[in-house]
Amino acid sequence: MHYFIAKNHEWLPHLENELADSIGKNNIQKFDDLPIIQVDRSVDISQLQVGFSLNALPETKALAAGAIGEQAKTILEMIENSWERGQKINLRVFSISSKFCIVESGRAEILRDKLHKSLKKSGYYLRRNTDFKQCHQVQVMIFPEREIALSLIHQERANKDFKAILSPFVGGFTTIADDKNAPSRAFKKLVEAQKVLGIDIKEKEKLVDLGACPGGWTYVARQNGASAIAIDRSPVREDLLQDPKVEFLKADAFTFKTDKPIDWIVSDIICAPERILELMNTWVKSEYCTRFVFTLKFQGNEGYGVLDAFKKEILNIPQYAIILRQLNVNKNEVTIMGYLY
Repeated sequence: MHYFIAKNHEWLPHLENELADSIGKNNIQKFDDLPIIQVDRSVDISQLQVGFSLNALPETKALAAGAIGEQAKTILEMIENSWERGQKINLRVFSISSKFCIVESGRAEILRDKLHKSLKKSGYYLRRNTDFKQCHQVQVMIFPEREIALSLIHQERANKDFKAILSPFVGGFTTIADDKNAPSRAFKKLVEAQKVLGIDIKEKEKLVDLGACPGGWTYVARQNGASAIAIDRSPVREDLLQDPKVEFLKADAFTFKTDKPIDWIVSDIICAPERILELMNTWVKSEYCTRFVFTLKFQGNEGYGVLDAFKKEILNIPQYAIILRQLNVNKNEVTIMGYLY
């Protein structure tokens, strides 16, 4: 089976509806007490875009409940049958819980420690690496009755077929540390988006922040050493205005254009999602940017169907690797991000 994890029970119906629209209602099954959707293994989920899932476990194998030592031994044998020793592995072990969603302590922690020691002893290299091109992906999800869903994905397939649905975080869940110096809490979205992309904003790069006020995403760019062009009708915070590597332009974010190639285009504008399609047409389809991060904001419980329109747009931009993802720090919104191959 394939499994998709929702942020919590509140978002489970939206994930269910999205998957039903994408692959057919008859191919999915929900759990009354767990924030996950099960998809029939016969369904090809490679290249699938799923906005309301934090993480997926593709092509899992089922392991019966049993002693931790026996389960660890079986998982090790399955890894050894899949990949030669000396390979790099990103190992993530967690329990799925109705109350707490993703749990890394207790049984999951014990099983992870046993697997870690056994894999190292067998000559494998354990890495916490967000770059799917460099590590095979091993995910172990423990159900409340102690059965296990095991997903083993080769690094090439993880990067080529499943990058849009795999998360670098355990179970897809993470927290971004607070920063009292940031202009707003919105800075966390861009920090998390970099981790999901596996690409950091770097020194000497240039970032355009559309709808920048009060400057949370411009702040992230400067923390990373990049220069920034902040576009908004209202100014960013005073310290950013005084920063020689920040250029503030009082302008409409939807009409601003430049002839110079840009490393990053980012936007956390409060607007209808359809307007973000305008920005994609301006900056992404034209290849004016190397990387981009846009937030799609919804009003109430309506308008989630617009994701279908975004998926159609995504399929028409083959020169970019694109991820549509509800980040941990997103509220009633989804983030679309990508990079030029």
